Amino acid sequence: MNKPAALPDSALWYVYVSQSFDAGATFTQNQVSNVSNYYGDVCNTGIFCGFGSSFGWGDDRILYEDFGLAVGPDGGARLDWTDSRNSGCVPGTATSCQSGKTQIFFACQTSGLGIHGETMTGCGQSLAVQTPEAPWVPALLVAAAVGMAVSIRRLRHSRKQGSPPALA
Repeated sequence: MNKPAALPDSALWYVYVSQSFDAGATFTQNQVSNVSNYYGDVCNTGIFCGFGSSFGWGDDRILYEDFGLAVGPDGGARLDWTDSRNSGCVPGTATSCQSGKTQIFFACQTSGLGIHGETMTGCGQSLAVQTPEAPWVPALLVAAAVGMAVSIRRLRHSRKQGSPPALA
């Protein structure tokens, strides 16, 4: 049992997000934060993490890789993650210093393309969205009014004739 390689306490971790607009054939990757959210080795050997130092790798599992990703109503990405940047710990020192000293950070997409191909102009904003159904609303209202007028005229005409109203 061994992991591929242990990382030194000076190893820095950053938050990235990737997007694909062609069903995964290609991806664009962007660094979300220019400050590392964690440093050092991370134990990924499950129940053996308490014995990592005997094998030359880190014991802790506190990378806090708790990420949430959502799409806002404008089609832009929203990302939150746990971050130890304000922990007072210095890369190169014991990684356990970061334990219990994290905060939740949030970022939203402010440029580039949203999930539906719209241009992002800021968090929660997008360029004017064209809604093709909007120009049809007045035409539909006119058509409904004409239909109602025809129905009322038929009803009046049938009452003058003395016959029951015809169903249209």
